[in-house]
Amino acid sequence: KKEVVTAESLKKVLDFELMASSGIVKSADMFEKQLKKLNTHQVYRQQKYNLLREETEGYSKLLVLLGTLTMADLDEGIKNLRSLIGYFDLDPNRVFDLVLEAAEKDLTNPVYIKVTAQFKRSALPHILGFKFQYYTSPEAEAAGAGVTPATLYRLAALLVAHDLLAITDILPHMSPTPAEMVKLDRERTAALNKQADEFGRVNLNSGADGEADKPLEIPDFGDSNQVLGLVEALIGMRAWGAAKELL
Repeated sequence: KKEVVTAESLKKVLDFELMASSGIVKSADMFEKQLKKLNTHQVYRQQKYNLLREETEGYSKLLVLLGTLTMADLDEGIKNLRSLIGYFDLDPNRVFDLVLEAAEKDLTNPVYIKVTAQFKRSALPHILGFKFQYYTSPEAEAAGAGVTPATLYRLAALLVAHDLLAITDILPHMSPTPAEMVKLDRERTAALNKQADEFGRVNLNSGADGEADKPLEIPDFGDSNQVLGLVEALIGMRAWGAAKELL
């Protein structure tokens, strides 16, 4: 308040919870999510002019390699993958994204999990998170693709089950935020309790003004809830420990 130190300077050094409790930011969860989204866009979002300058031949060979890769020739395939990145000067993050695309298309093939393990683990939450963020964006809604596909949830669950991805790393990229989930759960619980209390009661004034009582609206978690989508995928893979982190 005395302007000895600016709020922007404090945001760079203070803990999220401390900033929230002191009123510097409204919500620790929301600030962390916004920060990770910003980092993802700045570091991992591809610029179109860069993609046009890259060697298309390199990506063509990469797609052929990913489409024919098997466990029998895994070591040779990883060696060829590295050679393609170096020879054609391919962007490693974009190559990683294509590996994840291949894995999502063929979730039963273990070879893609092995290839994924060759890339920087710190990059995985951002690249995968960018995919989740797209399906909640206005661009996706305008394109009629506003529903996150089940294959993306299963891919994330598969990576979690193989200890390549931590729940705490991917969660900030998903919607809704933990704080929003807690708020919705409280509203839903309160509405259900009210519905239970009113069950069997007869309102003598009902219809007195010509209108029947309006039914009680129970908030739901929605079909586009990515957190619940991931929970369902984790349970389907019997990854109970990871699923419990979200419940």
